Amino acid sequence: MPIAIGTSPNLVTANDNPVTSSFNAPEGSLLVAGVIGSFEGTIILSGGGLTWTEQVLEPDMYSAALYTAPCPAGATGLQITGGGGALVYGLKIWVVTGQHETDYIGNTGQGSSSTNNVTVNGYTSSGVGSRGFCVASENNQLGSPTSTDAFQAMNTADASGLMLTKATATPAAGTTAQFNLDASGSSSASWRWCALEILAAPDAIRGRPMAALAAVYRASSW
Repeated sequence: MPIAIGTSPNLVTANDNPVTSSFNAPEGSLLVAGVIGSFEGTIILSGGGLTWTEQVLEPDMYSAALYTAPCPAGATGLQITGGGGALVYGLKIWVVTGQHETDYIGNTGQGSSSTNNVTVNGYTSSGVGSRGFCVASENNQLGSPTSTDAFQAMNTADASGLMLTKATATPAAGTTAQFNLDASGSSSASWRWCALEILAAPDAIRGRPMAALAAVYRASSW
């Protein structure tokens, strides 16, 4: 079953605690949250009675992190709040379906770069059909960044960065998932990024008709 990213709220930008994003989530979906924030405190995601798990964090003055929460019963008007003692500059929620029911977390990666326009190796995929997510903060604040991947950008007085996804599913296990980070202008950047693989549900095993052991076949001309 292929992974799909459904109707999801736009990136919310602020310099606040808490920051709230509101949306609907279908039954059985998985929520993936990207956060750019000042992590002197602890980011706490809450709302809808869901259990959020930090999957990967690249710490810095302006840090990047990815979280997940299964949403088995679905939710209407769901509100997710980020805060907990840390300032949140950007909060992006992706509503995902088609993920593996239990083992939906694949590989992760994180790193930094001073290259203005850089394509980073996010992780090596562990499953066919998986989808990649990436959060990147640009701490020199050169302007609004862009990417050749599917992205939403933020550029405020406090932080710049990208929330990215791979537009298509991973073609095979062992594939390197790359993400393009392109800061404004050509000056040296200060990228801090983290990436996460979400694994797809296995394809249903198709049975084949089985003949009874005592069956007798006759020619059609009989």
